[in-house]
Amino acid sequence: MLATPRALLFAILLTAGAANAQIVVVRSAGQRIEPIGLVPVNQRDAVRTLTSMGAIQVGYVFDFTALYTLDVWTSNGRYCLFMDRQYWVITEQEAALFLGVPKVGPPLTYRVPVGLVALIVGGVLAGVLATRGKNIADYLEKKFPRGAPPD
Repeated sequence: MLATPRALLFAILLTAGAANAQIVVVRSAGQRIEPIGLVPVNQRDAVRTLTSMGAIQVGYVFDFTALYTLDVWTSNGRYCLFMDRQYWVITEQEAALFLGVPKVGPPLTYRVPVGLVALIVGGVLAGVLATRGKNIADYLEKKFPRGAPPD
């Protein structure tokens, strides 16, 4: 007898909360610099001719769009020399030369945004649950029947 009033109270609280619920979407966009490496001491003279600063890093600057702080889309990527928030755009060959390596590539966070991966995985899971959810529920109900004592 006591379970029915509790369930009714719970349902009333849920519907009252749902009526006042607001969906908050936190979206941001801007520019980000991902560090690739610090310019070695023997290359700093070449860097000074471009920037008038010696202790500087090679990075990859790009535009991003994020949803709940997870990058969903990245674009307009280019190599740069940077210090704090100031940067100078350079070519891929110059970035490799300043770092003293044969070849450089864009950072993984630019090529594969974390938020995009999360959205794809969430979409696949939602699709699987939408198409197979009943089968999964039936399987679990058979494997672990309600009211059965645990082993």
